[in-house]
Amino acid sequence: MNKYKNLIPAFSGILFLLTAVFAVAHAWLAGIHKYDMSLSFSSYVGLSRLTSIVWFIAAVIIIPAMIFYLSGSDICAVRKAVYGVVFLCIAGTALFPFNCFSGSPTALTCNIHNYFAIGLMLATTVSFVLAAIMSKSNKQRITAVCSIIYAVVFIVLYFTGSMPLFRTFFIWENLFIILLLINLHMEQFSEISK
Repeated sequence: MNKYKNLIPAFSGILFLLTAVFAVAHAWLAGIHKYDMSLSFSSYVGLSRLTSIVWFIAAVIIIPAMIFYLSGSDICAVRKAVYGVVFLCIAGTALFPFNCFSGSPTALTCNIHNYFAIGLMLATTVSFVLAAIMSKSNKQRITAVCSIIYAVVFIVLYFTGSMPLFRTFFIWENLFIILLLINLHMEQFSEISK
């Protein structure tokens, strides 16, 4: 991969974080859920039509950029398929915003969003496992193993309804997405087994 193409995961991470900051700042400045870290990124985004549109635009930029980043790479078809599921789930969260806390909630939209969000969490974890198994680079393998440990803790706490997780869910969830982007960034340092 060339050096400019290798900047795409960092660019995507910055765009994602700017979107998160915008969504939270928009809510807090409006006096909604002020200083509340229990809401997810999606919940903050779904609080207003403007933040939902901003996330949709960000996703429309990030997804094709990441597909371009992975195009021509030496990653095996299975791993590309898993990343495809990850990108599909990201698109699903943007197309079906989690507007359950907004003034006009739509139960169907919230449910569809939740399916995509859970799918994203699970597909991302699978991508970490495949990176740990298939990578020829120790740097990439270590990053993947650390991400797996985080993902397992996150998933166990999520499905057991852990209060410490849900009180600070915004932080946990965003770190999960940042780990996905770090693992995507690490693809440039490894020749992947076919």
